[in-house]
Amino acid sequence: GRAVVITSHILSELQELADRVVFLHEGRIHWSGPLDDLLTMCGTKSLERAIAQLMRESMHPAPPHSTDAAPQPMM
Repeated sequence: GRAVVITSHILSELQELADRVVFLHEGRIHWSGPLDDLLTMCGTKSLERAIAQLMRESMHPAPPHSTDAAPQPMM
């Protein structure tokens, strides 16, 4: 396969051209992967809306949470 790197703020055009996307914000990668996966994760068909959601989340990250169960008291 071949890759072409395109940088643009015109997201509607990128959505038509790209299979995979990398979203950079403040010098950090916030998303890298297939375009369809990003749209599915964000629950939208619009790359513009998906990127807006990622930007909101990067500015206001959810508090960290643990999936570990709370320790049980020992008897």
